[in-house]
Amino acid sequence: LIAGWFLVPESRHPSPPRPDLLGMVLSTASLASLLFAIIEASEIGWLSGEVIAGLGVAVIAGIGFIGHERRVPEPMLDLRLFGNARLKWGTMAIALAMFALAGLTFDLTQFLQIVKGYSPLQAGLRILPLVIGFGLAGHIGQHLVRRAGTRSAVAGGLGAIAALLMAFAQIEPTTAYWLLGSGLFLIGIAMGTVFIPSTDAVMAAVPEVNAGLGSALNDTSRQVGAALGIGVLGSLTNAAYAAQIEDSLTGLAPNIGALAKRSVGAALQLADGLGGDAGNPLHHAATAAFTDGFTLAMLAGTGLLSVGAVIVW
Repeated sequence: LIAGWFLVPESRHPSPPRPDLLGMVLSTASLASLLFAIIEASEIGWLSGEVIAGLGVAVIAGIGFIGHERRVPEPMLDLRLFGNARLKWGTMAIALAMFALAGLTFDLTQFLQIVKGYSPLQAGLRILPLVIGFGLAGHIGQHLVRRAGTRSAVAGGLGAIAALLMAFAQIEPTTAYWLLGSGLFLIGIAMGTVFIPSTDAVMAAVPEVNAGLGSALNDTSRQVGAALGIGVLGSLTNAAYAAQIEDSLTGLAPNIGALAKRSVGAALQLADGLGGDAGNPLHHAATAAFTDGFTLAMLAGTGLLSVGAVIVW
């Protein structure tokens, strides 16, 4: 902070626009309602009143946001900027990569702790290969951009992420960690080859006086992608887990079965409490059901990232 005060040049919009409070409220209401509906749907069903209402509010508020931003003299987000292909597809690529990253780490952290039995610290340390790969990706990404161009680097990175998610869909409770760690390292490199050129493309697409807006678009696309990745892939994992484990709960009391169906963590706690011949089958069924849910989420991510790679290309 001290060095930045003296060394970083000042950057300020010459005539800052007024805050667009209505745009802020509408965009927040739309995204929050959409995420609420996605997350709740895995437990109460897509046709429940709460989920339908959440989706309805998301659509209405989203349409209202777009209409408001087109009319207001000083919009929070000038939608005309998305006429620039580099900004539009760079933003989409960032959101897609973050969707995959957040969804993968959300599910994999649970897999490492619940299925593999690692402590939170041990699981966290085993995620580090992803960070190392990302750190090395800066040089690799710049080299790819120079050799093949931004479009090829970003689309290739998204395609590589899709292929690696497909590989993660094959994991089992007995899969050795060195395979997981190697996959995470490669995911980190692929993420970097998407993020770095895409960020450069977005920042180059806005006028210099609007550098703050370009930075905000980068950050917002990351946060929206992360929220949707956790909401969508996490909900898919939970829904598949609940469906797979149901047949294994027939011999349990209804209240215990409902608790085990709610989450794999609760099921494993119940299995440990029951112990012996009653607990072992529940433990095996819970870990197998969660692995099936993880597989489904990774396959869904594979499909989305594959389509995204083609569109960005």
